[in-house]
Amino acid sequence: MSGKSSRIRDKIVDLAQKKGRDGIYQKDLQISLGISKSYCSEQLAFLSAKEHVVAKLKEGGLVKIYHIEYYPDIIEGVIRVGMLRSSEYIPSIAAFNEVFSDSGSKVFFRFYDGTRELFQDFNRGTLEFMLAPTTATIMSGIVEDNLVIISGLASGGSGILSHQTGRSAILSTELSSMISLASESMGHEFPVEIESFDNPREALNDFITGKCRMIAIWEPYYSHILQQPGNSVAVEYRDVMGDFPCCCAAVSKRFFELWKRLIGRWIVEYRKMAGLKDFTSIKFRKAIRIVSEGTGIHEALVEKSLMNYDFSSNHIGLEKLKKMSINLSARQKERLFLADTLVD
Repeated sequence: MSGKSSRIRDKIVDLAQKKGRDGIYQKDLQISLGISKSYCSEQLAFLSAKEHVVAKLKEGGLVKIYHIEYYPDIIEGVIRVGMLRSSEYIPSIAAFNEVFSDSGSKVFFRFYDGTRELFQDFNRGTLEFMLAPTTATIMSGIVEDNLVIISGLASGGSGILSHQTGRSAILSTELSSMISLASESMGHEFPVEIESFDNPREALNDFITGKCRMIAIWEPYYSHILQQPGNSVAVEYRDVMGDFPCCCAAVSKRFFELWKRLIGRWIVEYRKMAGLKDFTSIKFRKAIRIVSEGTGIHEALVEKSLMNYDFSSNHIGLEKLKKMSINLSARQKERLFLADTLVD
């Protein structure tokens, strides 16, 4: 019996994970696995106790099952971190492993191709932490009023690359610092058209195969493109955006109220990690491996790409925001940002 139960539990966890944010009703789970209601409830109780799934009673008396990685609410001892596919987040990941894993929490890292889907999951409550483009996070926070920005992350580490073939346009993402870079770089010597992309890996292929002459992209894809002959740097992020952090770390307001102490520890640990120049420690090696798997770029190149960032850019400049037409009220500054995150 124990062997059968173990197999059924593995199937339940697998199905719940595949269903993701949608979850699966217990009734459908029973039908899919060909098991009785009582037996299914018994296995769900076991899995809930082991913190693999969450069973939630919905309106109408139906029970819905979620894998803990996708349950749309805070779970004690579980931290879900969402991010784009970028090496900028390596010191952040190392800090998560140091602070939250050491506290006994389960930490899940989830990579996204685009900012829109990342925000959707954060707003649904399936993420506690979000590492995301700074300006887009600020605008989302103003609209949703559900997050606290706790730190800028880094500047640099990106730019506009060019080659000689393709349509005269810049490939760029709509909801990232790349769109700001592309917009501010456009002038008489650059194309006047921006072609948006949602998936950086597909955008790489579009650029390499000559769909557009230019691409605004971040590390480690930036270094990956420059390895190939015929590609060159048209604009570096730092020359246009200065030390304005490309991305920031944000947490849900509810999570912030519950975990202030550990969040404070994460900020201290992150800034300590960001100040290191030696990326060979076990903490960094593990974080580099995670990002390498998430981006599909070799670990050696991911590590090398870290040198192109300025990780001391932890603060978000108000003057730069104003130049980008983001004028924050005193109330917005107070409710959106942790103290000392903004600077004049």
